[in-house]
Amino acid sequence: MVFVGKQIEMSGFVTLQRFVQGRTLSEIENILGFRKGKFAKGVMVSAALELPEIDGFELAGYSQVAGHRTEEEYGNINSPADQSEADAYAKEKQLAMATWSLYGTSRLIKFSADIGHMSQPNAAITRTLNDYQYPPGRGVPQWNILREKAVPFKVIARLEGYPDERFEPDQGYKRLF
Repeated sequence: MVFVGKQIEMSGFVTLQRFVQGRTLSEIENILGFRKGKFAKGVMVSAALELPEIDGFELAGYSQVAGHRTEEEYGNINSPADQSEADAYAKEKQLAMATWSLYGTSRLIKFSADIGHMSQPNAAITRTLNDYQYPPGRGVPQWNILREKAVPFKVIARLEGYPDERFEPDQGYKRLF
């Protein structure tokens, strides 16, 4: 088990703290595009301690499009075909990076559910299963930190009060009600 305060190398999908702070677990599932009940057994919330380099992440659009549908919906956004596209791609990544911070509401946040990813060796079934596991979210920006470029994160919260426990981060947020 991973405890609050522990530092671990992580990769995968992340978003900004501002889009999920103060929200309940069930609201966060809906915002990020996880099936209802994904957080029912608990979830670990981690914040990046270092920001990915420009070659350490991919654009993943917005959470209304699941990761396994990114190319279908947005095109081959992470594989520029020529120099002009490569220049535009680098600019988009720089713009994304300019929104990130190691502190406050612009921190990169990752949610890791105790209920793991379901997989299936049959490709046709996998696609249907992924559609079930990752329905359209509410459209917050997300990025995919590459496995080979994992960065250190610190576990900042362990949430187990599904569905109504709120994510109240350790910084950059104060509940007003």
